Amino acid sequence: LEKLLFLWEDMSQRKIYITGGIGSRYSGEAFGLPYELPNLRAYAESCAAIASMMWNYRMFLVTGEGRFMDLFEDTLYNGFLSSVSLNGREYFYVNPLASRGEHRRRPWYDTTCCPPNIQRMLACLPGYFYGVNKEGIWINLYGESESVIPLPLGNKVRIVQNTQYPWKGKVRLLVSSETEERISLFLRIPKWSKDCRVTADGQEFSPEPGKYLQLKYLVRRKERAIDLHFKIQPTLYRAHPEIESTRSCVAIKRGPVVYCLESVDNPRINLFNCWLANPRLKEKFDSNFMSGTYVVSGDMLSGKSKDLSLYERIDECPKAKFEKRKFKAIPYYLWANRGPSKMVVWVGRNLGKKS
Repeated sequence: LEKLLFLWEDMSQRKIYITGGIGSRYSGEAFGLPYELPNLRAYAESCAAIASMMWNYRMFLVTGEGRFMDLFEDTLYNGFLSSVSLNGREYFYVNPLASRGEHRRRPWYDTTCCPPNIQRMLACLPGYFYGVNKEGIWINLYGESESVIPLPLGNKVRIVQNTQYPWKGKVRLLVSSETEERISLFLRIPKWSKDCRVTADGQEFSPEPGKYLQLKYLVRRKERAIDLHFKIQPTLYRAHPEIESTRSCVAIKRGPVVYCLESVDNPRINLFNCWLANPRLKEKFDSNFMSGTYVVSGDMLSGKSKDLSLYERIDECPKAKFEKRKFKAIPYYLWANRGPSKMVVWVGRNLGKKS
C-alpha cells in the first residue's frame, strides 16, 4: 500500500490535468516529468482515464478515503465523458485541453481499445455508486437512481436518489430496508464543496470536504430521507506555477464539471490571446442547449496578435491592444459536438488584478 500511495501522490499532485486526464506524452503514451502538462499536445488517452477511475476505485476499497472517489468523479465528468460524443456514436482517442480546430471524434479507430472500453465503463458505472463492508454502506457518487444493496448478513437496503446533481446541489436520499437494521451510512462530501449541509432525522451536520460523513442510522421498512445540500457555483481555479502551459492562467469549474471556451460560441474572441477581464461569472441553465446544461458567461479581453512579430525586443513592442467581449463557457465534455471549432480550458488572468 505504501508504494501504491507514493505512485498515486506522484500522479495526482504532479502529473494530472484538471480534467482528470493522465498521460501527457504522445511518445509511448506515457507520463512526462513532474508538471509536464501541455494543453495543445495533451495526450490524455480515453483508456488512461478509464484506468485511472478503476485504480481510484480500488484505492478507495483499500483505504475508505474520499480523495480517491473525488478524483474518480473529476475524471468521470471531464476527462472520461469528453471521450464520447453527445449522440454516443463517435469517440476521442486523445483528450487535449486546447485545440486549434483539428481535433475530431471518430466512429472507430484502427487501434480499437477506446470505443469498447468507453461503452463498457458506461455500462459498469452503476457498480461504482456504492461500496459495502461490515461497517455499512458507502455512498460514493450522486445521481438520479434507485439501487437495492445487499448487506453482508443478507439483508437488503434500498436507496433512491432524487437529484439533478451535478447541475444542482440538492440530493435527497430515500433509505428503506426489508427488516429493521442499524447500520452506518458513509456519505462522500466532495473536496470542492466548501459549504455542504446534511440533514437527517432532524439533525443538521456541517461535514468536512473531501471526507466521508458517517451517519449511524436505523433503517426501517418505511423510507426515511437524508438531504444533502452542496453549494454549486462557477469557481476560478489556478494551476501550480511550474506548469508552463497554464502559468498566469485560470480555469472555470462548476462543482465537479470543468468548463471550456469554444470558438463556435465565441467567434470574436482570440482564444489563444485572451484574458479574463474580471472574476465575476454568471451562470444560466439553458434547457435548449446541448440537451440542457448550465452555461457560464462573463467578460473577456480579446487580444489582437495578427500583425505581431514572432519575437520582438521588449522596448520596441507595440502597446498591446485588447477588446472587451462577452464570453460563453460550456462544460468541457461537450466540446467538438458542433463541427470544427477551436477550444481552450485555460485563459489568462485579468491584467494586474487578483482573480
